[in-house]
Amino acid sequence: MNFTTFKELAESYNLIPVYEVITADLLTPVLAYLKIRETGKQSFLLESVEGSANMARYSFIGKNPIRSFSNAGLEITESINGKSKTFNKNIFEYVREEIGKFNQPKIDGLPDFTGGIVGYLGYENIALVEKVIKFRSKSFNPDSIFGVYNTILAFDHFKHQIILITNVAVAPNTDLEKSYSHAKSIL
Repeated sequence: MNFTTFKELAESYNLIPVYEVITADLLTPVLAYLKIRETGKQSFLLESVEGSANMARYSFIGKNPIRSFSNAGLEITESINGKSKTFNKNIFEYVREEIGKFNQPKIDGLPDFTGGIVGYLGYENIALVEKVIKFRSKSFNPDSIFGVYNTILAFDHFKHQIILITNVAVAPNTDLEKSYSHAKSIL
C-alpha cells in the first residue's frame, strides 16, 4: 500500500490496514509463531481447516495487543499500557460497542480479518444471557480474555505469502503522513 491510497481511504474510513507482502516458501505459521512469541505475553496463532482435512487459505499470528480485557460475570477489567481499570458491563455489549467504533475498508488481496479482537469467550458467560444454576465455588480464572491486535501476520497458503498488516486509527486531526510512516516502520 502506498501513501496516496492510504490518504484516499482515510477520507471514508477510520481504521485502515497498511500492509506489505513477502514470500513464505520456507516458513510455516507454527515456526513463525514459535519465533515471535514471548513468555508471559499475550499472542495467538489461528489456523483453520475446511472440511475434514483441507487447510484453509489463511493462518493468522498476532502478539502484544494494544489493549486487553477480561471479565468475571459483569465485572470487566481493561488493561492499556500496564494500567488497569475495572467497571461493570455485560461482555457481549462491551464487545459489540468496541467493534461498532470502527469502519474499515475491504481491500482486494487482503483477508477479511486484518486484526482486531481475538480471545476466548468462556461457557460461564451464558449466565449473562439466560438463567442458569449458580455454583458456590469461586474460580480464579476469568470468564473470558480478549486482546485488541493492531498488527498481525496473515499466511496466505494459496499464494505462499505472508501479509504483514498493521492497522492505523484515523481521526479528523490525525497527521496522515506521520501515521502512515509509523505503520510502515512497524511492518
